[in-house]
Amino acid sequence: MRYTRFVTTPNAGILSRARSSGAWYLAALLVAPTLYDSTDRVAQDGGALGVLPWSLVALYSAAAFAVVCWVRYSSAAPWSPWMRGWLYLGVILWLFVLVSSFIQGQQAVGAAALVPLTYLLILIKRPSREDCWRAADAFAWVLVAFSGFMLALEVAHVIPAWYAAHGQVGTDLLAFDQGNYWLPLRSLLGLEGRWGGMAGFPNIAGQVGALLIVYGLVRPNGRRAAFVTSGIVTLLLTDSRTSFAAAAVGLLLVAALPGWGTRYWHMTPTRIFATCLGLAFALRVLVKIVLDPALTGRLAMWPQFLSLVRGFMPFGAGQRGIDAAISSGQLPAWAHQGHNIFLDALVRHGVVGLLLTVGFMAIAIGLTVGQARRERGVGLALVVALIVSCLGDLGVDWTYPSEGLSFLLVAVMVAQSETSDYRLAAASSKVATSTTSTPSATPSD
Repeated sequence: MRYTRFVTTPNAGILSRARSSGAWYLAALLVAPTLYDSTDRVAQDGGALGVLPWSLVALYSAAAFAVVCWVRYSSAAPWSPWMRGWLYLGVILWLFVLVSSFIQGQQAVGAAALVPLTYLLILIKRPSREDCWRAADAFAWVLVAFSGFMLALEVAHVIPAWYAAHGQVGTDLLAFDQGNYWLPLRSLLGLEGRWGGMAGFPNIAGQVGALLIVYGLVRPNGRRAAFVTSGIVTLLLTDSRTSFAAAAVGLLLVAALPGWGTRYWHMTPTRIFATCLGLAFALRVLVKIVLDPALTGRLAMWPQFLSLVRGFMPFGAGQRGIDAAISSGQLPAWAHQGHNIFLDALVRHGVVGLLLTVGFMAIAIGLTVGQARRERGVGLALVVALIVSCLGDLGVDWTYPSEGLSFLLVAVMVAQSETSDYRLAAASSKVATSTTSTPSATPSD
């Protein structure tokens, strides 16, 4: 089955262009979490008509635009069965986490509804390979632009630093930042501690920077320079151990796997650069481990966090159990989450939550392997890098939209669009060959 194409003039409006391209609705869905996080940091007080926070207004404005473009878009090519199953599993995972959190007394916020909407829109109308790449590039450009904008606001003291936003513990966090992290750009930019990024947390900002570097390495020269530079600056402003590790693993995978316009591996300057940069990041991780073998208290906290699981708990201890452990002194005050996506899933959402999380990530790896074998390895590299970045922090909350989840969708969709188009081309070639070689059964006039 082929994509339905419509001719649009160069001066056609956005809605006219959206009819022939799925990049518009997909880009809007991918950038919505960035709009939400950035608006939440900038406009912390007030809201639209005194009812909705401005962050939700920004989020659902992007979602509404995505739905309008999605309705206009026409696609005749379905996803593969495994891709459809993965998207359905994403909805199931979201629903389970939401119900589990509700049972444990945790209320969901309005942003949660965007996650299943994103899965379902992508499931029903598959964008083409070109549309996936265009939307991914647009998402990366928005990350670069908003990172620079948010950094400028923090340098100009328009918005508070991340440690100041945590009230009474702000001074302690600042002293901890200054005493435990290597921040070579801090004095140059006039920052006092680590940069919190768009979401207001340095580890999340570092994750975005790491994934932006991995993605940028496979893009053309201008985009590559912008994406990689922005990612490196972000890593130097956050000095997140797991983010450096994620970037190192992702870069080495990009360098080792096939790509850059050929099915077969060959040495290129970009591969050499990716290898050198990946090794440099890996060296930084080793230095941080030597200087802090306790991993900022995580090695002592993880067994304590795991001890909250008592017997078979299908729905886990939930946030209520974690808060109670903090109040009783069983957990340190900063252990409001497990600082590991798999440990947190087990304790917060039980065995079922852990199995769903592992299955969702495992299938994502499987869906990106085909692209790594045939054309580019960036899909697989992004998924593995995302998993590594979640080993020392939560990274992705399946209930709410996030940049990490957007990157996961980019990785799998780009890989599947490449793989599916490869299979479609092979099938079309096989049909054409059989048609030309087999004489027609109907006599000609």
